Amino acid sequence: MKTWLLKHKMLLYFFAIFGAILVITDMLSWIGFLFQNLYKIPVDDRKVSLLGDITGGVIGGGGTMLAVILSIHKTDEVQLEHQQEIRTQQKIDFSNEIIKLVAKYNTDICGYFFGIKRQLTLQQKLDEARGENDSNKEQRIELELEKLNVNRTIAIECWYTLHMKLDNYAPAKNLLKQLDHIHNDLSMDKDVESQGFQMAVDCLSRLTIDFCQLYTK
Repeated sequence: MKTWLLKHKMLLYFFAIFGAILVITDMLSWIGFLFQNLYKIPVDDRKVSLLGDITGGVIGGGGTMLAVILSIHKTDEVQLEHQQEIRTQQKIDFSNEIIKLVAKYNTDICGYFFGIKRQLTLQQKLDEARGENDSNKEQRIELELEKLNVNRTIAIECWYTLHMKLDNYAPAKNLLKQLDHIHNDLSMDKDVESQGFQMAVDCLSRLTIDFCQLYTK
């Protein structure tokens, strides 16, 4: 019932004003009839004309009032729609920003993780080359190790930014939990298999999409 009233409140305004006009007009007519001797108008048709003018004035005023109410209501509707559009766009922009941050994090943390794996492999080969006294092989491996630039500076920046933006959002709890699991546990564990690490990163991506879909509803 309440929902129906909210949807049809302008119709209710119209009937309320129209009813008020009828009541006021009827009251003025009865007042004119009851106190007709007080009017200094000797001719009956002039009395009718006077009542007509009064009635027209009341109806015209009521119509003006209704037009003003309709105009105000329409303005309020436009403002509410505009505010809703702004809030929706803000949510979309925020979600897109979170998606970009997670994508940037995933790219850098994967580069770091697989870079560490490559580094360990090369170090093992370097030890073997030294054991074999193969100087040429040793030099090639050392050169490749020097070219490796393994760090997770960008991932750390994204990790901090995501926490600052999402710590106060309860729906982002699982997303941040998975983020911390990758950042503090998996990426620092040399014994983690590549497939398991990639699955964890894919899980973070899915949780990010789920959060953004829920947030923008």
